[in-house]
Amino acid sequence: MSTKLYYGIRFKSRNMADILQQLLSIRKETVKLANELLTVDELKMFIVFNNLIGCNVYEIYRALINELKSDMRTLLSPNFNFTISLIPEKNGYVYGYYFADDVEEYFKKIEPLVEDYHYQNQCDKPDEISTREWNNRRKKWDKILGYDSFTQRAFNFTVVGTCDLDIILTYNKIREAIEALKAEDCWADGLKLKFKPDTEMCYSEYPHGLFIYDNTLCFKDEYNDSYIISSGEAFWGGTKTKDERDKLIIKTVK
Repeated sequence: MSTKLYYGIRFKSRNMADILQQLLSIRKETVKLANELLTVDELKMFIVFNNLIGCNVYEIYRALINELKSDMRTLLSPNFNFTISLIPEKNGYVYGYYFADDVEEYFKKIEPLVEDYHYQNQCDKPDEISTREWNNRRKKWDKILGYDSFTQRAFNFTVVGTCDLDIILTYNKIREAIEALKAEDCWADGLKLKFKPDTEMCYSEYPHGLFIYDNTLCFKDEYNDSYIISSGEAFWGGTKTKDERDKLIIKTVK
């Protein structure tokens, strides 16, 4: 079975009450950070990719709220939410997994409270982790989760949720995004913002980012997974295996 626990963690404290208090103590500051991290550029992309050209501020704001609440989000969805799933082990540690839209910045907020406990079986272990420790992590996650998901075994603590979106600040940023799109001639005359093909290269050689294949805009992440922007579906380019997909010739985007 494929296991991808990229953001697995283990809390330093073994007391659940203390852990919840610690998470509560960082919530206010993290909510403020989340609202600051939501950028005008992100909102511009959100407006363009969701066909909201010509909509008013309120309509765009409502669409943003619906997007943040949706379970069908894509890699180009705006970054905001931050949730931690917690699974206490009887008379032992409390393990967890964090679902963070802005992984790097949000992790800094919980880093003093946790230890890295990620695990995956699709590649070799990191050099800094011993074979014994890596195997212990595998056994521990198998014991904690089995074949279930976090939603079945854990309870969630919402550090930042959709309800924490600062209405006034977000309205102002949406207005800025609209004005920026107007300045780029992408508003009154319809959508003129286009991605231009740049260099042809083999899919396997492309590190990550936006690319075009067969006139379809796609995105490749740092884990070698790719998605179709318009639908959020996985990109395979008509192939059936990763080896076949790696040989596809794509066009980078400028």
